[in-house]
Amino acid sequence: MDSGRSESRRRFIARLGRTAIAAGGANISFWPAGLLAQEDSAASKSYPSHGPRKHWLENSRELIAKLILPPPKGRRISDHLFVSTRLENVFYLNLGERAVLIDTGFDHQVDSHLDNFERLGCDLDKIAVILATHSHVDHTGGLKRAQQRLDVPIVAHRHAVEPIGKGDLLRTAAVIPELDGWRFEYPACEVDQTVDDRDVIQVDDERIVVLHIPGHNPDCLGYLWRQHFFTGDAVFGAGLIGWANERWLSNYQDHAESMKRLVASPPNAETFYCAHGPHLPYNSKVPNDCLKTLERLIQREGDPCNHTPRTQRRNLSDSPRIRDL
Repeated sequence: MDSGRSESRRRFIARLGRTAIAAGGANISFWPAGLLAQEDSAASKSYPSHGPRKHWLENSRELIAKLILPPPKGRRISDHLFVSTRLENVFYLNLGERAVLIDTGFDHQVDSHLDNFERLGCDLDKIAVILATHSHVDHTGGLKRAQQRLDVPIVAHRHAVEPIGKGDLLRTAAVIPELDGWRFEYPACEVDQTVDDRDVIQVDDERIVVLHIPGHNPDCLGYLWRQHFFTGDAVFGAGLIGWANERWLSNYQDHAESMKRLVASPPNAETFYCAHGPHLPYNSKVPNDCLKTLERLIQREGDPCNHTPRTQRRNLSDSPRIRDL
């Protein structure tokens, strides 16, 4: 994409907030309105912290039917990278002899995502591991089903072991009581291996660096492969942040600290791939814009997500580990 088109897209996203071009061309995906922080939103007074705006609260059944239930569409980004998109993005990384799946989407979408990759020429038998960005239903609710179909291990952060292992409907956001009709399956599934900040996942000759970027919830991970940075719900463009909720142990202070780390020690990435919406050019301005949004939210009085337990981060003096798969 040339720089002129890229800048136009960024302005478009920043102006509308509620919509984003997803995974190329004619495939349009609408982000939930609540992804754009609205400190004075009427919805924020009836919903803990930075959650769905009034539009989602009043029209959730219609929006679920429109944005979540239809089957996803797939797209080839490059010879090595493929995405299947509905509300959420699921990624297939072709590493050569083997491949990696990043997230699975909702339980009811898993087979559609995997079928999309097969239609795009991806060999599912090459998948060596599923990497979870975090424990929320729209990204990892399908772990159990995907594991049964692929017979591969699941890697996640240690804080994700309990909510995924118990299929905790509230912690995984599978049930959001304020949203009429938002109730999804989250089959309990065992996490096979945990990773933490600065660990390296070694798949043959390829290295995937793990970044712990909590805040949206405690178990958020980013994955850096070559110059591609997969950020889950921790980083979005135009200063957007994901919904937050004290049930998920969201914490704005943690989220702000994660953004400060990305600004101070930026990953060697040219492009970032968030879990909703488009992939965009990456530099330190991206987390810095998110940081500014978070600093405004932190100043709000009586915000539950300013007082939830802080994440237990790995001590920077601890040596990172090599996870050979």
